Amino acid sequence: QGQIVLKNNSTKTYNGWTLQFDYNSTINSLWGAELSSQSGTKVVVKNPSWDATLASGSSVTINFIATVGSNKNAPANYSFS
Repeated sequence: QGQIVLKNNSTKTYNGWTLQFDYNSTINSLWGAELSSQSGTKVVVKNPSWDATLASGSSVTINFIATVGSNKNAPANYSFS
């Protein structure tokens, strides 16, 4: 199991957001957001349909369960937009 806490440290409110990161295991289930795609090590997660807005200073917690691969590193190379 894993957890990512995404916090908006900017002064901007995001209405619809996307988080991309690298992860060396297959994500089997994810909650707190929507798993948009996973291709190889590239994972794309989007805001949950029930809560598109991420206000300044707010955070969202994304939990997931993944198949453990040979490389047990944490998600890396985050990109948020």
